[in-house]
Amino acid sequence: MIVDDPRVRFTGLLRGRAIDDFYASIDVFALPSVSESFGIVQVEAMMTGVPSVTTELAGSRYPVQATGFGKLVPPRDVGALRRAILEVAALSPEERAAGRRKATELFGGSAFLDRHEEAFTELTRQQGEFVG
Repeated sequence: MIVDDPRVRFTGLLRGRAIDDFYASIDVFALPSVSESFGIVQVEAMMTGVPSVTTELAGSRYPVQATGFGKLVPPRDVGALRRAILEVAALSPEERAAGRRKATELFGGSAFLDRHEEAFTELTRQQGEFVG
């Protein structure tokens, strides 16, 4: 299905600098899924200073809950989605910078590696307790 609407633009697969340019061109990232797991793409947006509006679903709500950088809306509630988008679009540069820092602190590469190392270390320790 091709959408013939000037408000919709299909970018195709973005890589490298094109991803950075995309996030720099938007004020809000909306992920109004009715079924979603984690939604790593919203974390990418948040780490560039773009707040996320997503649905109140188990997986997709976690990044917004953990960072406070965005809004959660009920699935299929178009009015709530609109209000949330307008609200987070009005965030100040300082609020966006704080959201970016929090998202990077929780979900950036260093945090990812640190948590995996902690889990591996704990599992290794537990295995040693069971063997010995």
